[in-house]
Amino acid sequence: MKSLFSNSCIYDNPQICPDVNRNSTKVTIHGNKCILIENFRCVLNVSKEEVTIKAKKYMISITGRSLTIDYYTSYEIKISGTILKVEYIDI
Repeated sequence: MKSLFSNSCIYDNPQICPDVNRNSTKVTIHGNKCILIENFRCVLNVSKEEVTIKAKKYMISITGRSLTIDYYTSYEIKISGTILKVEYIDI
C-alpha cells in the first residue's frame, strides 16, 4: 500500500512555516496574560505599562498593566501581565 505522506517533514518547506528558518518573528499569545516573542532584534522600551520590541521588519508594542519580563535570551523573550493591546508598527 502506498503511503499518503512523503518522507520529508512539512516544516522543511519555508513557505509553509517561515519562522523555522529564523527569517521571521514568531509571536505567541496565551490569553491576555502572557506573550512569547521569538527571533527579534532587541528590546527598545520596558515599563510596567509598555514593552517595545524591534523585529526585522517592524516593531511590536505590547501595552498593558503590571507587565514584567519573565526571561530574555538572544532569541526569545517572555512577557507576562495583563496584556491590553499588541501593535505592529512598520519601520
